[in-house]
Amino acid sequence: MNREDPGSAIVKASMAVLDAYRARWSGTDRAVFLPAQAMPDLARSIAPLVGNHVQQIVALPEVPDPDDYIDMVWRSVALDGKLVRRLYLLPNRALSQQAIDRIRAADQSSGAETRFLPMNDVPFAASTPQAFRRTWLIDDSTLIVETVLNGLDGWRVTAGESEVSEAVSRWRALWNLGLESPRTDMDGPNLEEPLTHSADLMNEVAHVLCTGSYIDRSSCEWYHAAWQYLRVFDMVSTPTWHSEFYQEAFNSYYEKERPDLLICGTADYSLLSYVISKRSRTKDALGTTVLDRCPTPLFACRWYANRLGLGVMTLEDDVLNPTAMMEENFDIIATDAFLTRFTRRDSRRVKAAWYAALKPGGVVITTVRLPRSEEDSRDEVAEASAFAHRARRRAEKWRSFLKVEPREIYRMAETYARRMHSHDQGAADAILSDFGAVGFSIVHSETADVPGELMPARYLRVIAAKESE
Repeated sequence: MNREDPGSAIVKASMAVLDAYRARWSGTDRAVFLPAQAMPDLARSIAPLVGNHVQQIVALPEVPDPDDYIDMVWRSVALDGKLVRRLYLLPNRALSQQAIDRIRAADQSSGAETRFLPMNDVPFAASTPQAFRRTWLIDDSTLIVETVLNGLDGWRVTAGESEVSEAVSRWRALWNLGLESPRTDMDGPNLEEPLTHSADLMNEVAHVLCTGSYIDRSSCEWYHAAWQYLRVFDMVSTPTWHSEFYQEAFNSYYEKERPDLLICGTADYSLLSYVISKRSRTKDALGTTVLDRCPTPLFACRWYANRLGLGVMTLEDDVLNPTAMMEENFDIIATDAFLTRFTRRDSRRVKAAWYAALKPGGVVITTVRLPRSEEDSRDEVAEASAFAHRARRRAEKWRSFLKVEPREIYRMAETYARRMHSHDQGAADAILSDFGAVGFSIVHSETADVPGELMPARYLRVIAAKESE
């Protein structure tokens, strides 16, 4: 018996693997799986088969292309007299009005109907992950929906009656929420923009730049890599939970044309966006410095400012042992939920450093998470698991806009929940007393309940002033 030579055997085995791969994509007579790169060919092939109408969900990228080939195919269907309705998902309201107008004009010139739906306008309880995937519904009889198969991006085509019926109902509910003319000229900062772009960027940069920070002095990669994804899902404490407080505070203390301001400790550019909203958008320097131990959030701040044609000074330094934060340099020091990164003893040192860095009459504007009695009985393992499951479910909603798969989001969120720790700063009176102990007078203080990360939380909002000369 002749033995097959090794080369032929390897080729034959490889062909068997290829056949199995093709089978996984080929599907059945009621459902077909196609790789993402096949979609232009599919659109061209099925366009002549449309009988009456097409209903679509389209994830609008940050830089939309009105001349996209697949979009042009469906506009040609509309030109043929078929009803084409296109619902564009907006990752945020701050996309260029010009870009939205171009998309709408291109659709309407073909006779297609267009609506826009900002993702955060949909109550999460009213959504399902499937509802937010790119979708084509043909004549209420065929569903073509974005999916992932064996870790690869692709599309699923099915004529299953119950599945198609459910998809039609979901589409109609979202269509009714859509806006014909979404507002993009929103007042104040829009902290969503450009999160769906920068979240992936920060994840990648964190693996390179993170060297340790107030969160974790050995490595804060786990924190900064996950942070903006969790912001997209509204699962972590950011200035948006205190939006009116920061806006009113900055309005009150921006009497100078350009006060010198220090953002002391930050996870990303979120607080910087509030500062920028109070400045004229010119290429002049902001008069703003951002200080943090880790280069990752400093990179994020420079990236965000550069997008707006602005410059911002960043300082990689430690507020506890500053090497460059000169005395009496700043009119305003702003930070969000920063003091709980430190023990109470060290937080007093931070306040003393702030006092020294402020000019006479300068102010600190900040928030502090307050301890709650039920924290002593928390099941931290169960909370971390629940937090991760919630993040994964929300990641499914946003997957059309993010590179990272929901299962990876689950891992990142669980790590975040297990490792994240806040230090008890005492009750509100104790915190205010600590400000007074280093020389501050309290201009304003209030408490507010917010959603919290693992559980509902209460925060102290503070404006503290250094005495004037």
